[in-house]
Amino acid sequence: MSKVKYFDIHGQAANGSVITIVGKVETGTVHHEITEGVPVQLSNNSTVGGSLTYQIKRFHRTLTIGLSICNSKDEFDENEGIRIAKKRIEKGNNVGIVETDNVTMLTDDQVIALLFAKLTYFSAHVDKAIKLVNANFIEKIHGDNSIDSLLKNSLDSLLKKIDKTDYSFNIDTDAIGI
Repeated sequence: MSKVKYFDIHGQAANGSVITIVGKVETGTVHHEITEGVPVQLSNNSTVGGSLTYQIKRFHRTLTIGLSICNSKDEFDENEGIRIAKKRIEKGNNVGIVETDNVTMLTDDQVIALLFAKLTYFSAHVDKAIKLVNANFIEKIHGDNSIDSLLKNSLDSLLKKIDKTDYSFNIDTDAIGI
């Protein structure tokens, strides 16, 4: 890909959280391998089927969408929200990828419409957005481990390192979607 352009949009969810959606559009060309059937003429004037394989350059555009959520209890910083969403895109912790070889698709207006649609959905379903971000993060770090397993392992490890009498842990698994 040769050209990169970022778009961002943010809005407030019903629970007061602020959701930032960032779209990274990469535009360029890719090589496509084409194989065509062709007749091959033999020396005895007969023909047999053959194939011709070659590569062509084609236009290609990719939209990768990142997400960040600012808790309603925290002060919203637009630049920080954009930075976090971009970082998630770069680390592969995105919430969607759309690709096309059609020059009329994923234009600036269409990208803004797609980001607005994501924002509208996640604003109405903040719990799903949080679960998606957490699930993507856990999968990247720990493979197929579940959130329950990750929490248990993290707490077990932490408790081994500290004096249990000085600290108390109370995790409301309903509040974090487990």
